[in-house]
Amino acid sequence: MTDDTGRYVFSDTLTQNNVQFYVLDMVAGKFVAHADRPRLKDRYISDTRVSWSPGQVAAKIEWVTNVTIVDYETITLRWKPD
Repeated sequence: MTDDTGRYVFSDTLTQNNVQFYVLDMVAGKFVAHADRPRLKDRYISDTRVSWSPGQVAAKIEWVTNVTIVDYETITLRWKPD
């Protein structure tokens, strides 16, 4: 998911023990922000909605078990824009 300019990309990835959220600066070619959340065995992300402002992204995460929504969480990542 990119911001309006297309410069920043927000994404998430699963690791063995965590879900990692990060922002990549496509112009500089580097990660500018990240956060880790523990990965619970029976939960996964079904939907993510993001809102951008300069130097910040807020992502509303929907955690589900099978097809049941079990929790919502907002992840906010901040960085110093160039």
